[in-house]
Amino acid sequence: MLNKLLRNNGFLLLILISIICLYVYRDFITLSKLYVYLDWGWDTYGNYWAWYAYLIDWAKAGFPMWNFKGGIGSSIFSVSNYIFDPFNLFYIFLSKKILAYMFPFVFIAKIILSALFFYYYLNIMGFQRKTSLIVSLFYAFNGYMILWGQHYQFVNIVLYAPLLLYALEALIQRSRWIMFTIIIALTAIYSYYFFYMISIYLLLYAIARYILINGFNYKKLSSFLLRFGASYTLGVGLSAIILFPSAYSALTSPRVGYNINFSLKPASLVEYISILGRLFSNDTLGTNYQFVGYSNYYESPQLYCGLLTLLLIPQLFKAFGRREKIIYGGLGGILFAAILIPYGSVIFNAFSALTYRWSFVLILFELIMLASAVDFILKDNKFVHQKILRYSLVILCKILLIIFIMRLIFRIINEKLVINSLEILQGLMYSTAKIFIVIMIFLYSYYFITSLYSKNKLSKRLYVGSVIFIACLELAIFSNITVNKRELVSPNYITNRQGYFDYTSEAVSYLQKEDNSFYRLEKSFISATPNEPLFQNYYGTTVYSSLNNPSYVDFVRTIGASTGKADRVVDGFKDRISIQTLLGVKYYLSKEQDDKPFGYSFMAKFGDLFLFRNNMYLPLGYTYNSYITEEEFSKLSVEEKDRTLLKYFILKNENMLPEKYKQLNKYNSQLEKSTTLPASNVSLEYSKLTFGSNMKVIEQGQSVIKFTATDSDPMIFIPLKEKISDSKIKISFEISSLVPTTGQIFYAIAPNDFKEYKSKKFSIHQGTSKYEVDLGLISLDQLRVDIGEIPGEYVLKNIQVTYSPSTEYVSDVENLRKDSLNVDYFSDDYITGQIKVSENKLLALSIPYDKGWRIFVDGIEEKIIPVNAGLSGVYLPKGDHAIKLQYTQPGLLQGVVVTVISLLIFLTFYFRKYLLLKKRK
Repeated sequence: MLNKLLRNNGFLLLILISIICLYVYRDFITLSKLYVYLDWGWDTYGNYWAWYAYLIDWAKAGFPMWNFKGGIGSSIFSVSNYIFDPFNLFYIFLSKKILAYMFPFVFIAKIILSALFFYYYLNIMGFQRKTSLIVSLFYAFNGYMILWGQHYQFVNIVLYAPLLLYALEALIQRSRWIMFTIIIALTAIYSYYFFYMISIYLLLYAIARYILINGFNYKKLSSFLLRFGASYTLGVGLSAIILFPSAYSALTSPRVGYNINFSLKPASLVEYISILGRLFSNDTLGTNYQFVGYSNYYESPQLYCGLLTLLLIPQLFKAFGRREKIIYGGLGGILFAAILIPYGSVIFNAFSALTYRWSFVLILFELIMLASAVDFILKDNKFVHQKILRYSLVILCKILLIIFIMRLIFRIINEKLVINSLEILQGLMYSTAKIFIVIMIFLYSYYFITSLYSKNKLSKRLYVGSVIFIACLELAIFSNITVNKRELVSPNYITNRQGYFDYTSEAVSYLQKEDNSFYRLEKSFISATPNEPLFQNYYGTTVYSSLNNPSYVDFVRTIGASTGKADRVVDGFKDRISIQTLLGVKYYLSKEQDDKPFGYSFMAKFGDLFLFRNNMYLPLGYTYNSYITEEEFSKLSVEEKDRTLLKYFILKNENMLPEKYKQLNKYNSQLEKSTTLPASNVSLEYSKLTFGSNMKVIEQGQSVIKFTATDSDPMIFIPLKEKISDSKIKISFEISSLVPTTGQIFYAIAPNDFKEYKSKKFSIHQGTSKYEVDLGLISLDQLRVDIGEIPGEYVLKNIQVTYSPSTEYVSDVENLRKDSLNVDYFSDDYITGQIKVSENKLLALSIPYDKGWRIFVDGIEEKIIPVNAGLSGVYLPKGDHAIKLQYTQPGLLQGVVVTVISLLIFLTFYFRKYLLLKKRK
């Protein structure tokens, strides 16, 4: 029985892959490491782990379509690649503490399944079983799978691709359309992004394979393409229930754009070296932060699929007939032209950016060519052309030498290394040469056994066994480097009450028991990443997502906050108390008992965390009777914007104001200035100024301090003549600096009680400039000004400290609170409540504007309008009103209709075919 199993190539493939995985993923399998990266693979820690944890809570909540934990809210279809990955069904039944331990096991399952699918795909193409075994091994551990696969959900395309190709072969060879249609639907559901990429390849492949098998006949080819198109379209139709709403979320994202100019210019030298280097291994140009190729370790082209591929593909120049050379040459030419000319990558990325994430299709093509070469050789060893084999090895060695030299040059340039001795050069060459030596050993090994086999000095069985043995060693060694020579999260992370597992969860559990209203939680610190609300199960304001809600991005931009990494990151508003209040932040967590914003009072302590309650908290909905246009709002400073949003809602333009709401008060800058409480100046104790030890004072006067910083962080201590309590404080001054650098203002109540969280950083420009730093609503007795992180000469002039009392802030919040929404029932996508308004007003909701939200006032649907530069609002007449809010993802209804129609068509043709077959029998 065992001998029979071992002779089964599919079973042998499974055994070999399992052995390699046991070696490569040994530390993850034994739970001594977590398969979560902190280096260039940081997304596994900062993004995916948190979203997978969210899936657990999402399932418990009944699968709502809106998610209030990603920023201040977004559609769950914006992360459809997480939601509709079938492997994630396993995660939703786990606890968050064991979630990360399961990542490697799911990934290994994907490796095994992708190899088996590729094996059966090669079989249907007519390749020998031993050929399929060898080539499928390379597919299992190709560079894209092992490196890009660390983006857990993205790797699924490597699993779906051979299924699609298998189904397409069945369509071409046997006119079987059912499986092709179903796999098309499943791929489109999984990821519209990768579905688009693979669709381009499928069309090119379908044409090439049909002509190769059936010859070129225009009518027959057209007929086949109609069948192909109909089956493909039907598959897309079946997926529409998921594809349409997911595509809508992507197309409305601020990250997606069409501003790439058409260009046929060649790529840069670094890109070409990266393309060549990544053919040999993921790590030819360095691992992780030592990578010196194009972009970074992950985004550079990933083309490695075995060194045997590079050595044997040239044999096809002699083995292929004229038709194969034309067709495969044409297909390969198109694909490699796409990677050699950058605009090809733009096309494969749907014209939104230049990336090489589509390079998996090149691996598919490379391995088909390898399978063809291996099959020819195994059928007859005389197919091996010794001269081509020898030239191939020589050329590959020369290319490796060029890459080795370029890697040394790139490293010297990137790291600004100074080679001033032979010893340094030798050390650099040795550390760089290790991977090249290993590559050369494997290339020579393949060359040696292939040469012996071609000369009848090695039997076919021994040759196949030798190839498999060398391939297993190669794949194990190279995969081990990519997977393990990295910075990983320690398993102690979960048990040591840090990051995602700090005491925030205890505070959240406490609040969930004590407060059943809607509220948001802000922190003075980041436990782990901006996505921690997803993991720790609370409504916050921070988020890190590839497809952030566009309205939230607009809001953050408009109020003058930052959206880092191309609008993917929002770090919250811990220094913007007005914005916290407007967004319904009711609670605040800090690691210091006195680190709390104005208006917050202490509630409880959890471990090393202190919980505070915002006494100025605003509910989910509050009302305005005054407005300001976006144009007027854009002219205000950040401080003025915060103050204005507590009095006026932002309207895109006055044309959006209905006739019966024309009486709402319009913003008047002159009137606003006259009614704003004037700021008071604070006298400084210039005679009591003191200085840090890392500076030398050159000149000190009543309004000027000239000094030389002898080290970084020079400190100037400025006492005030009077203490200021609970006031809006601003400090202004003039700085002259010879270089651009950074400054920092510290404030304290107790003498010299300066702490990092009681400070504000600002950028210092080269030359002389005026600066104004808003410290917010604080209490203050002493200032410390740290000017310049770079040693040199600086001049500080005309320091002024002004303050205005907090009464205006308190009064504005109370006015917004007067007529606010009382929520009766809240879930992520369905909300009901009551409100009483004393006059015609606008109800503003701290929910990002999204066309999927619908509002019903007293049972009648009203129009939601975008207000406050990205939030939602609705006009309300005077009186009592019942409010209902409901979210349905845009595109979902259309998707349901198209899916139902497609399903009916599919079933009709399926049963028609079934009845015809039954009748024939």
